[in-house]
Amino acid sequence: MATGSRVFASGRLEIIADYEFDGFQLTESRTNWLVNNIEPLGNGDLMIDLAPSEG
Repeated sequence: MATGSRVFASGRLEIIADYEFDGFQLTESRTNWLVNNIEPLGNGDLMIDLAPSEG
């Protein structure tokens, strides 16, 4: 895929457990995200650099 290409991905990315949202009274974080970089890790996982999308 070329740099700057647009894709649509749907899924659930969980970084903070549900109980932490409740326990720490965190605000809603669902939004559109911009993927700045995807870096494959040696164990088959991916490190994804995300930023909130402006639009």
